[in-house]
Amino acid sequence: MTSFKRLLPEWGCQKDPIEFYREVHQLFVDHFSQYSTDEQLKRHPAEALAFCNLVRAKMNLPKLPDEAILGALENHRKIGKRKMVKV
Repeated sequence: MTSFKRLLPEWGCQKDPIEFYREVHQLFVDHFSQYSTDEQLKRHPAEALAFCNLVRAKMNLPKLPDEAILGALENHRKIGKRKMVKV
């Protein structure tokens, strides 16, 4: 399991994990809306890689690994929109 709170600063990101999850999810919604979930995106490796490259470019985080980006998208879904709004 990825410890986002510990690892985000190592990757150059100063956001807290919830904020990071939200931003990754928003990029997914804005640019990859043809996939309704992160699970669908992961079934298309070339598109998943394109999404990861987009996130790195838009967030200016070149060291951010693919698994962190896709994990953030998954965490956003698992935590749920209701809890994301409260934080």
